Amino acid sequence: MKRRLTLFQAIDAWGRYKAPGTVERAQSIHDGMVALYHQTKDPNLAPSTRSYNTVLTAWSRATDPQAVEKGEQLLKDMITSGEEKAKPDAITFSALLDIHARANNTDTNRAEELMEIMEDMGIQQNVYTFLSLQHVYAFSGSRDAP
Repeated sequence: MKRRLTLFQAIDAWGRYKAPGTVERAQSIHDGMVALYHQTKDPNLAPSTRSYNTVLTAWSRATDPQAVEKGEQLLKDMITSGEEKAKPDAITFSALLDIHARANNTDTNRAEELMEIMEDMGIQQNVYTFLSLQHVYAFSGSRDAP
């Protein structure tokens, strides 16, 4: 268990650091953890909702133009992983909406799709997901966003 905690701490630390390439480092630590888990089946390395959310949160803080693509891929990986302990939750969707908001994407359709996916998966929307959705609209630049 100690190894897993250390990996979460490393992912989170790299994700919080504001230097170029640090979010990519957080992503690579997670990717390495997942790859090693698939090789060894060591339960201490098993991907989890928490590990994916830690990387998503790192991307939500990033100004990297690849953040949307990386966040969307992480959601897809969670959904298709088959790992029972790596299912998306409200934090997952809030972080992904924050990534879209930070990207200043004028197309708000994807944000609405994410809310529908969340509902279809039976994930309870909460104040954080609605706040993140508001950020998407606010940063979209749309005149009718409010």
